[in-house]
Amino acid sequence: MNCPVSCCVHSLKWAVIVTIVLVFNATICNENYAIMTQVGQEVSSQAFPGTFNGVVLVDVIPNANDLLAGIPVVRGTGSVLEGGEYVLTAAHLFDGLINAKTDITVDDDSQLANNFNLIPGNTLFIHPDYTPNPLKVGGNPQAWGILSTDPAQTGALGGYDVAVIKLPQAAPANISTFSIIAPRQDHNGSVVALGYGFTGNGFDGFNTATLPPLVVGGGRTKVIGLNEWDGSPMQPVFQPLLKNQDSMRILDFDNGNPANSFVGSNGLTNSNNQIDAMPVVGDSGGPHLITGAKIAGVQSWQKVDGLVSDSNAAVGWTFGEVSAATWLGADNLDNPATLNTDESEETIVDWIRSSMGKASAKNGGSWDDANTWAFSEIPTSSNDVFIDRVTASTTVITGPNTNSQVRSLQVGGSDGDKQLRLESAVAMTSANTISIQDNGLLQARNGTLVADSVSLAASPSAQFSGELLITGDLGASSVNVTNEITLNSGGLLSFFGVPATTSLSAARIIINGTGRFLTNRVGGGTLDTDWEINGFVNSSSRM
Repeated sequence: MNCPVSCCVHSLKWAVIVTIVLVFNATICNENYAIMTQVGQEVSSQAFPGTFNGVVLVDVIPNANDLLAGIPVVRGTGSVLEGGEYVLTAAHLFDGLINAKTDITVDDDSQLANNFNLIPGNTLFIHPDYTPNPLKVGGNPQAWGILSTDPAQTGALGGYDVAVIKLPQAAPANISTFSIIAPRQDHNGSVVALGYGFTGNGFDGFNTATLPPLVVGGGRTKVIGLNEWDGSPMQPVFQPLLKNQDSMRILDFDNGNPANSFVGSNGLTNSNNQIDAMPVVGDSGGPHLITGAKIAGVQSWQKVDGLVSDSNAAVGWTFGEVSAATWLGADNLDNPATLNTDESEETIVDWIRSSMGKASAKNGGSWDDANTWAFSEIPTSSNDVFIDRVTASTTVITGPNTNSQVRSLQVGGSDGDKQLRLESAVAMTSANTISIQDNGLLQARNGTLVADSVSLAASPSAQFSGELLITGDLGASSVNVTNEITLNSGGLLSFFGVPATTSLSAARIIINGTGRFLTNRVGGGTLDTDWEINGFVNSSSRM
């Protein structure tokens, strides 16, 4: 069986698949095998804190007519996103399915969704630059699973293989959730991949004992493994199989032998990482996590045969083969001429956030200008707001110029300084947390800033990042925090009361590690708070 490229989809209807293999034995490879280790192995708890029970099993159930026609249930993986209301997965799981439903199951066999209707644009969002595989459209059971014979390079082969499911209700508080990388943030190095694929090893390719039961949901073991992203798959070996390769990042299945390194055999830099794991069937839609348990990519496809590096050409998913994820930081296709070069282009991250009702800044400028925001969506009270795009230079946003409220606010968290300057005599309110992260600065120069809590954090090397600066130099300025202001390592709170009307009020200021509080209230500004000091305070005036 020659099967150049496969998606990590798992179908539950074995009788149908056997028929397909008999008819299309030269092209079908959407069954069998996955190469990962059991949960809990090879993962640093320090780099990847918490549990992974928010990585969930996603079963996509065809409508009644398609089931009768022999279309199988499709099995993949997803991740519960921050806030607990949405699941991130792969778009190709839904190819050809109209009026489908889904079951979303967690490790204890409880369900976040049960026979839940998938309504495009309402409960199911497919990235607009993803094109379904036409060989799967129309409910043709004989075409199900043909992933490598499409000359139009659609489905997973066409890139942008990302989808978002809106849950019927928020996940319980005990379910872990995941944040995603910043717009345009790339990664080159180790990733942790998780999914519900089969297990096996790189010598034999699969373990039949891990075949799933013929039931929807439950009965599966989550698997986990380490590998490394090796860049985009811009090698001749993939032509003409793929398009939009800039939206993909590959990882090869190394065993320490250079002859079985796909990346090395194609003349690229390679680590020959001997603890590689290969996400495969059933892992589609699973997360690729980087430090901090942020999702950098979504598992998409594998190339399992016909490679010079393949250690066993007769068996799929053995050492020397290669897999790919959709890179979430990639630009959308709005302007192909400036793809991944124009810092202000909308990205996959921006699209995911917009699908979830969140807002992302894409430029500096006025808060009140639609051109400042991805998809021209000026933030409202229902939005979580992110000012965190990767840039080479400083991004400055001023405003708002009228009283405004958001659900939460994050400033910083990626390369390039991000500044939000409050300069008008208005109230800026965050109903929940304001988070000021690496390279982020929120400056209160005028007006009122109100929040439930404030968190300041940065990497220790970014000494003066993650800063809340209260100056009041443009007018009466006050910061009112209902609960705590927490200064974690690298975070900085500066309170310079130029006019006597400048004030800072919080239930408590907590200073941890290398967090810093600096004050010089020459003008007599008011400071009203309790303290929990585990870090550094510097006052050249009275406390």
